[in-house]
Amino acid sequence: MQREDVNLSKYWKVAKEQKDDGAKAKFVVQDEILYRIYKAAPNMDPVEQVCVAAVLINKVIELGHEALLSGHQGIARTSRILQEFYFPKLCHRIKRFVRSCDLCQRCSNKEVGGQAPMQAMPIASNAFETVCVNIVG
Repeated sequence: MQREDVNLSKYWKVAKEQKDDGAKAKFVVQDEILYRIYKAAPNMDPVEQVCVAAVLINKVIELGHEALLSGHQGIARTSRILQEFYFPKLCHRIKRFVRSCDLCQRCSNKEVGGQAPMQAMPIASNAFETVCVNIVG
């Protein structure tokens, strides 16, 4: 799929012609798979990312955002896809996907602005004078 993808064709060319010049990102081919090796700073370890074909981009984002262990966590946590995968305009596509997620749109409360202020709780003078029940969760 990577070879057939038009969006990745320029990265295949870069991988063939690229020299080790100390750039932050370089493209390499290992076992007929295209990888991007990214090193954010000279003292950091490089991150090896699989280049994703356009056909699979939505599936990768969907798994990173909607899977059982990811749990609709938002843009920042969904961007952890970057630890394993790379595709053109990755951050822009993740933002667009998360902002258009149907479940996130229905379940998030847009009117609540941050945490509720702290308040003093009244001290009960008799046992079971006040009973609180959580009926929401």
